[in-house]
Amino acid sequence: MVATKDDVRKWLKKGKKKGVTHALIVMDMGTYEQYPIYLVKGEHPHSKFHKSASPQRVLEVYDYSKDLETQLTKQRPEKLEKGLKS
Repeated sequence: MVATKDDVRKWLKKGKKKGVTHALIVMDMGTYEQYPIYLVKGEHPHSKFHKSASPQRVLEVYDYSKDLETQLTKQRPEKLEKGLKS
């Protein structure tokens, strides 16, 4: 399933309720399913990836210390390395 902006917006609201610092929108390259991975302060993103036969690709990084709606309206949100520097 390809995530819509509404899907991502729902995932971001869910992450906000959990008190996370970042949300990664990830795609399973075998099934093309997209889903969020949430990070809390001090957590390394690679520790959160699922162990699967299919590679996974980070499509977008959302930083909860910045305005989420502004990030959602960008053509392409932050890349992993840049997005986690805060």
